Amino acid sequence: MATSFQAILLVATCCFQFLCDVSTGIPGFTAFSPNVSVSVPENVAVGETVFSLPGTRAGEKAELPCAKMEGDPYGRFNVTKNCTIVVANPLDWSVQSAYLLTIRSGVHNTRVKVELSDVEGYPPVYNETCETPVRPEGEMGDLLYRLQMSLEVVTTDGDIISGSQVYSNTSDLWKVKPPAEWQVQTHNDDCNVRIISYDTNADIQNSLGDLWDKDIFQLMCTSDSELSSIFIDLYDLKNWEPGLGPLRKYVPESWTDDNRNLGIVLMWSWSFPTTKTESFSCDVPQDIEFTIRNRPILMAIEAYIQYLEIDLEPMGCPLGKYGFRCHKTCICKNGARCHGFNGACKCPPGWKGVACDIPKQDVSITTTPSDPRDVYISADITFHCKAHHVDIGNMSVTFPNATKKVSFGTNEIDFVVPNIQPTNSGPYTCQVRDTRGNTLNTTFVLNVTNCAPDTKGARCDEVCGCLQGASCDRWAGCVCPPGWIGTRCQTKCPHGTYGNDCERDCSCQNGASCSPSDGSCDCTDGWYGRNCSKPCKDGRFGWRCQHVCACKNSAVCSNVDGSCACVTPWTGPDCSRLILTSYKPSHWRQAELSRCSKAWSHWGP
Repeated sequence: MATSFQAILLVATCCFQFLCDVSTGIPGFTAFSPNVSVSVPENVAVGETVFSLPGTRAGEKAELPCAKMEGDPYGRFNVTKNCTIVVANPLDWSVQSAYLLTIRSGVHNTRVKVELSDVEGYPPVYNETCETPVRPEGEMGDLLYRLQMSLEVVTTDGDIISGSQVYSNTSDLWKVKPPAEWQVQTHNDDCNVRIISYDTNADIQNSLGDLWDKDIFQLMCTSDSELSSIFIDLYDLKNWEPGLGPLRKYVPESWTDDNRNLGIVLMWSWSFPTTKTESFSCDVPQDIEFTIRNRPILMAIEAYIQYLEIDLEPMGCPLGKYGFRCHKTCICKNGARCHGFNGACKCPPGWKGVACDIPKQDVSITTTPSDPRDVYISADITFHCKAHHVDIGNMSVTFPNATKKVSFGTNEIDFVVPNIQPTNSGPYTCQVRDTRGNTLNTTFVLNVTNCAPDTKGARCDEVCGCLQGASCDRWAGCVCPPGWIGTRCQTKCPHGTYGNDCERDCSCQNGASCSPSDGSCDCTDGWYGRNCSKPCKDGRFGWRCQHVCACKNSAVCSNVDGSCACVTPWTGPDCSRLILTSYKPSHWRQAELSRCSKAWSHWGP
């Protein structure tokens, strides 16, 4: 990053040397104190050189090592013995945009003004709508999200190929080897993930080429909640020059260099403004034929995609890590929460800066317990009113009933409210006055509305007794998970319904059963597809169309059980036996009738 402003450093150094040369010719010049100004971007990396002072003038009796004297109260910079100014801690333009450092150089002092430039997109923003949990220590997986992909295809021979694959580790993404190049971008504040890769493997390029040849440039996957969407974009850099335009915004220049033959680049992108699992259904044209290739066994299967579904579950990264692969190290300090998505720091009270390592005069109110779910009627709650980095004069707490508690010479007041009731609800204000007369204050609003766990009612004296892991609401009672209803969530959704409160109608057809939780269909014999609306192709029958029909001689095969509907003159289980019928000429039948008539007249009256 230092190379971006090396030219500025060079000019500043030359000017500094010029001043030194001129000053030597001024009679009586002893208090030499030049000013040097240098500009650096705020996102300059820790350890980068900001400026190097030139050596002391020749002829001096002694040279003291360089040292930082003042102008940097929070230790943003270090000065080496050979007068090099180095970034020691993360910088933040919004906290402090300029530093006037006084550096002792030999027997002289030099003032160096370091001006920060604002960098777009830095520091990263802590967006709570896509905040991921912290992965517990020892839990398997190294991906920020757990992905599950479910796919069903039908081959031109009528085989139904389906399966589900879970991806929770980097090794799951590529069982053999990773693509030639790939990158993941999550450094933004809009909860958007972008995964871009290309693979020179011939089989993969040919399969993607099948889609491209059918004018499939983008697949869109939508969720039922409509909170987010997944876009899968294809860019054929070899055959479509306009594809370079939008791609250049996201990838290094080397990827779009004309000298490189990348073929088709795949880009997955999604915005994920939720902390819960989302299910996506992809809009795949079902009349698009493509080839499934597996070179090790020389297999190529022509097939059609029936459906593609994706589940995304935020899993989070281990403590201190962030990024899609959880391979980046957080810079957050002083107990700040690190966003697993982009590494942004959520500073605790009393701290500021991109790494939450710069003191800030502040006052805070926290509670024990801190989880709102543990704050309920009849529980005890402890309030902690605390001042941070303030020279305390006095501190006071004002209660909802306007009474006040005052303390002198202390930076924290703790008090307990036992057996809390709705009457204890309201604002609790903590105010601090420092020794200079300045005032800081903050307010915590307590809202006591919940009953103790598993209880409900106006007086919280009724037991919920919820099943299926359902939560208990004071007024609504048991809040059932999808697929269950009843006062205690004891009843599965009625046939043909699913989801929360069983409000959604199943779309399954031909006798298929419907999952009460998510509405997925379990097809009966002879049918396939997302809604089990498609019969097995001719010549196939049974569950998932796994069996081959034995019917012969143009017989129609039942897609359900494989029974044959024969056509004349064939019969038998497989319609392979010819029906034999007796046949006599018409003149023979006439002679038989005449003989029978004579015999009857002989026996008559």
